[in-house]
Amino acid sequence: MADTTRFVRDPVCGMTIPVESALVVDHRGSDYYFCESVCAETFSDEPERWIPPIDRAVSIEAPWPAPRPRRPEHGPRKVPSYGP
Repeated sequence: MADTTRFVRDPVCGMTIPVESALVVDHRGSDYYFCESVCAETFSDEPERWIPPIDRAVSIEAPWPAPRPRRPEHGPRKVPSYGP
């Protein structure tokens, strides 16, 4: 039988822990998981420090991979000649 343990990452110390043993703190409707009370208290004192800014988050609606910008066309491409 396969192990179905789900793991989460503590945003303060970065430790990966099983969700069953994690401490949970709710902040603005989202759950954050912690390895111990020290990390949970550190987060609760200054949560915005430990939550990445929204502009750095990957949008689910963004196309993946991101489209590459097209090279401007200025006529035929010149290929260097290496022969005589």
